[in-house]
Amino acid sequence: GLQCDGAGDAAQARALAQGRPYDAVLCDWRLPDDEDGLRLLAQLRASQPALRLAALVTAEDEASLGQVPAEVPVLRKPIRPIRLRALLSAHLA
Repeated sequence: GLQCDGAGDAAQARALAQGRPYDAVLCDWRLPDDEDGLRLLAQLRASQPALRLAALVTAEDEASLGQVPAEVPVLRKPIRPIRLRALLSAHLA
């Protein structure tokens, strides 16, 4: 029952976010053009205060995850559908 939009890079994601509000954003950590997914999530949260979920998707090791704030859920690749469904249900119910 969710509508999804996809963005190929941070610029496209920002443009989509300017066009309409979102309930949830899933963002890869490593983005094209040396963009940082964690920074993009912070920007999207700032521009959309009603955003209910801003989650990071990564295959990075545990040592790299130390810089992720506790309020940002992390989905490890490959993402298990049951984990994604649980995360979305918890934040969008």
